[in-house]
Amino acid sequence: MPKKRSAPTVPKNPLEYTDPKFWHDFHNIRQDFEWYGTLNDHFQVFEKKIKPTDAILNIGCGTSQLEFQLSEKGFHNITNIDVDEDVLKKKRTQAAKLLDSQMVYDCCSADNLPYEDNRFDAVIDKGTMDALLPVESVPENCRVFVNKMLSEIFRVLKNQGHYILVTLAQKQILKELYDFTNNNPNLVVRVVPNEIKQDDKFVSTVVIDIVKFPRSFPSIPNWRLSVENRVVEKTRDEICGILDSFFQLSRFSNMCKKRLEHLVTITLSLNIPEYEDSDVKVTVADTEKHRNTIKTHHFIIVPPDSFDKIYNRSQSVFQSMPSLLKVDRVVILEFPFDDVDIARSFVNNFADHFSSSDCEGRPVIATLSPEENSTTIASGTGEICGGYFVVESICDDKTFRRLYFKSSSNIIQSECTIGKTDSGEVRFNHQELCCNYQSAMVSAFGFVPGGFAEVQSRGWNIAVLGVGGGSLISFLHATLPKATITAVEIEPELFNIAHEYFGMPNDDRVKCVTMDAMEWLKDVNSGVYDMLFIDISNPKEQIDEKHVLYGPPPAFVTEDSIKKMKGHLTSHGCLFMNIISSSKKYLNVIQREVAVLFKYILSATVPELAVNNNYILFATCEKPGKPSTENIPSTLLTYQSLSKTFTQVELGVYKEPKGESKK
Repeated sequence: MPKKRSAPTVPKNPLEYTDPKFWHDFHNIRQDFEWYGTLNDHFQVFEKKIKPTDAILNIGCGTSQLEFQLSEKGFHNITNIDVDEDVLKKKRTQAAKLLDSQMVYDCCSADNLPYEDNRFDAVIDKGTMDALLPVESVPENCRVFVNKMLSEIFRVLKNQGHYILVTLAQKQILKELYDFTNNNPNLVVRVVPNEIKQDDKFVSTVVIDIVKFPRSFPSIPNWRLSVENRVVEKTRDEICGILDSFFQLSRFSNMCKKRLEHLVTITLSLNIPEYEDSDVKVTVADTEKHRNTIKTHHFIIVPPDSFDKIYNRSQSVFQSMPSLLKVDRVVILEFPFDDVDIARSFVNNFADHFSSSDCEGRPVIATLSPEENSTTIASGTGEICGGYFVVESICDDKTFRRLYFKSSSNIIQSECTIGKTDSGEVRFNHQELCCNYQSAMVSAFGFVPGGFAEVQSRGWNIAVLGVGGGSLISFLHATLPKATITAVEIEPELFNIAHEYFGMPNDDRVKCVTMDAMEWLKDVNSGVYDMLFIDISNPKEQIDEKHVLYGPPPAFVTEDSIKKMKGHLTSHGCLFMNIISSSKKYLNVIQREVAVLFKYILSATVPELAVNNNYILFATCEKPGKPSTENIPSTLLTYQSLSKTFTQVELGVYKEPKGESKK
């Protein structure tokens, strides 16, 4: 008896998906396969868009049982099309056996539909467009076909009808839909990430619902994103970024179904109204004992550090947790807030994503205890910053000295590591940055023409607006031996703290200016610099209906203020800006303002464990260099790898200055 052939679900060449012959062979062998799940996996989205009385067109039905699953839920007026007549014959026979006489099957191509205008209330496409555009580099005739197909779909669709596309939402799919809807402003799009489970694996499907209106509505955003029953307006790039995170979570979750050989980490957007645009960092540690199954799990919540509570976040501690707790797996979640109830709710909702296939019982949830080796060595009150604390903490045999403001005690304002000399005197390690955002700022040196080696060898003139505990200034002083630095700070007490408790140098290479940074920018006599670092924020102000740190304050990111910053830079000068925000919209606003005056912009996201995020922006009018490891001093080698996190921002709004002489 001949052995039954099995059709490959994934062909060797993805372009085979565009060939009707592949599908003919596939359908002859695989008649029980559902691409992207069943109707039940998506019905919570579908039922909001279609009614049982609707006339529905099912594009590229193949051997999917979608129309019969709809019929079971009371939808009977369904027309199904495919280019394979053999498949349709089998479907007609199946419909007759089910006594579903209203089911229609037509053999035709989606780019030339044989129906009158405004015929259908809904058009459903489960995977057909994905098959037509399987990769970014498809032949041009595939794109032409898809464009004709979309035109035909919206021709036969009634006004206020829905085109419902179940897709993996790859870049080429989104681009085609963006281009088409931009040319047809009467179409309104809602994107709904809809993760499904097949054979204990997570599959990141997306339901895209496009509604046809008789006219365009300028007040309605063309594209919207639906997450957790909330609809929000997003740009194309923002939607792509959110979907990328959505896909990464599914891949990460599938990896966690088996035993892990080492620590794995992912950063997720919380999508919680109180902390929108904030992230949680998830680390999964499995027992080092060789076990085939991972059954027992604990989930550990880690709140943010504060001046009186410091948490040990070292990898060695995380890796040792399964052994200490005598379980197979520990999932550590580092939250940007100390609301344990919200954190527990998040864990309960997502526990399955970080659990193995062999997980037994409900998740055990606990909160990490803070380090006991923390001591407040100084405190006081500044005229501007208010109350402050200087704390020493020991983690992983390292002693950290940290500055906190009482108004935002969960955020480290400045940090350095210290040691002791043989005589017991404090020794500051100024050649190492502890704060993630400062490390990211310094990593942008890789984009300065000549890179890290050039930065260290030349006598740069640098201005830093915002001192804190002086850790960035101390680092620049230690690693750039020929540089001169002007430090500008409105709070006089911070200079005292920086010198006394953080060892900030006080020599002829560092000039300390006690002055409002805005007044310094306005003063043309403040000088001209090769590098300008902006690291300022208000202690706390209400932005986006939240009391959070925000920086730079809005007054510093107007076109006039950016122009003043550029006025203090040489023609080859570089701007480094630390942006703190509870919303990425603020970053987008700043990027657009800076892009008007600076030809090249790069930005990076720095996940900080606070109620907000850090973004680093690098801007210059000279073409950025490409970061290289060649000739990098050992003191800067650590920071070179971080330059890979930067992406170039291209907004097309730069205004070439006319008749401007180079300084």
